[in-house]
Amino acid sequence: MNADVGNSDIVFLLVLACLMLTIHGVAVLVIAGIFHWVDNKLENKQVYGANFLSYFIA
Repeated sequence: MNADVGNSDIVFLLVLACLMLTIHGVAVLVIAGIFHWVDNKLENKQVYGANFLSYFIA
């Protein structure tokens, strides 16, 4: 089967977009994990919206 996709710039853009989405996903998970870790370390457990805040900042 011929899998020619034509212009090589399209393939480069596709790979770049996938790489950027992967990096963004990892960054979101890391930032959310740090916020959850900090939230668990806080003495005051009455901090509401920490989950929303962590994902909003990420």
